[in-house]
Amino acid sequence: MWPNGLSSFPLLGTAAWSFAVILAVPVSAQSSTCADAVPATAVARPDSGRPLLFDQFIQPLLDESAHRRAQWSAADPQYAHRVDADLNAQRLNVALLGFGEEHDQTYADTGISVTVLSLDLQTWDLMSISLSRDIRAPELEDQTAESPPRWPLTLRAAYKAGGFERVRTVLEDATGLTIDFQVLMKDVFLRNYLDNVNGPVELVVPQDFTTNVYRLDGVDHPADFIPAGRQTLSTDKAMTFVLGEVEDPQGRADERSYRKDLLLRVLSCQARQRFAAHDAGFALNVARFALDEARTQDLSSDFDLQLLTGGLANVATALVTSRGSVDATFPQLGTGRELVIHDEAFGDGGVRRVHYMALDPNAFGIPDSPNVTQEIAMGSLAPYMLIPLGGNPYSVDLVTDYWPSVRSLIRQRLQAAATV
Repeated sequence: MWPNGLSSFPLLGTAAWSFAVILAVPVSAQSSTCADAVPATAVARPDSGRPLLFDQFIQPLLDESAHRRAQWSAADPQYAHRVDADLNAQRLNVALLGFGEEHDQTYADTGISVTVLSLDLQTWDLMSISLSRDIRAPELEDQTAESPPRWPLTLRAAYKAGGFERVRTVLEDATGLTIDFQVLMKDVFLRNYLDNVNGPVELVVPQDFTTNVYRLDGVDHPADFIPAGRQTLSTDKAMTFVLGEVEDPQGRADERSYRKDLLLRVLSCQARQRFAAHDAGFALNVARFALDEARTQDLSSDFDLQLLTGGLANVATALVTSRGSVDATFPQLGTGRELVIHDEAFGDGGVRRVHYMALDPNAFGIPDSPNVTQEIAMGSLAPYMLIPLGGNPYSVDLVTDYWPSVRSLIRQRLQAAATV
């Protein structure tokens, strides 16, 4: 049985499918439909009477997730406090952890950025939740310092501090979601796929972007300009689109999390088209590429990748042998199903930047924590750091006293129907 009462009926969760979302597809599969805005309504689970290809793909991962949740519940007394049982009862959640070399960091620093993909197993509503790497994570700090000052750390340091296990507990505190699976990807992973498998990708750039220099694989890429409108982006341009910081950021449209989500929607659309076209070669090609990237350590995970590659092999076999008797519909990440946890100037809220807190304390009618106010006065917090509204990083119960504004926003958005 699925934890919290959901039986493990054959539904495909996001854990393995997220790879197909992240990975692009051969250029021949691109179309104006995928380049344009993806329809906002979620793809409902079909009731065609035919076996669902999606089920064959995900079942091993769904079984593994049920096993893990049972283990965590039995072994960790804090697990039930961290996760929202009602919210997780019919969801499967995957954390995608990307890392690169920005802001003088090296690959060895493993400074992660986080996107959680959450799939409602009954409705197939799929949502992405991006958390800025600049959000303070008190779980990583010296807990013996019970009052200011304390050396503050942010989410970007979570993997370096304790690997997948530490990331999982911090994200569960922050989101209320069980983190069923995690995938760690070096920024060159996407570049390699575009170079070696996919080729250029077509999408509609929402506005003109003038970007600063960014670093990729030890090489500084110069400032660039990407004009608004329908563009066929080369590998270099696509990487600039998702990695390059805007020269003069003015608001949400400049935030890279939104650009990453746009590319994610286009690639997920293309993946769905390939499966719908019963392209067995695509499934095998994705599996081959994933194994190659794992061997070079550009891709790693907290689960056995054979669960993924085996599922893809099952998909390929079904596509060849079914002769059209299977339903190849997959869930879709649509517009309006992205949540960016960032200051409202650049995202959807839940947190505020320290320099805004200094200029405008107690915003939205929520009193700032006296401990944070003291730290701001002392100058011990970086101006760019993000703090949950009213959050007290010195609390012994961070779920209750530090993360509620983030958890509440995520719960609200996940439970809301997809907007049209």
